[in-house]
Amino acid sequence: MIPRDAERHLLHLGFLAARWGRFEVARSIFSALVLSHPDRGAPYVGLLIAHLARGHLPEALACADDGLRASRDEDRPDLHALRGVVLAAAGRHAESVAALQRAGAHPLAQAFAVRGDVMERSF
Repeated sequence: MIPRDAERHLLHLGFLAARWGRFEVARSIFSALVLSHPDRGAPYVGLLIAHLARGHLPEALACADDGLRASRDEDRPDLHALRGVVLAAAGRHAESVAALQRAGAHPLAQAFAVRGDVMERSF
């Protein structure tokens, strides 16, 4: 198991790698963190974002679904919100709205202005 301080640093490095377009590095870091801490949402979020940045929508959606099954309750709004973004990017708007609604008051869901039946943004 990776110690908590090391996990925090690895998460940061993984997000930087994803931002800098180093997909394989980011994927390796986040995958190791998922194996070490399968009940924490942050590694799934990182892996999802890395896949999303590469346009790998099926893989990003699988990360969200895996994270929702495995993670703690407090991590689920992040995963629901990002799942909604992935679904919107895939053109699955009704499913996207439902996922964003499940995210509740999450800032990302609010940014998409979900109000029951209409998503204000489109892809």
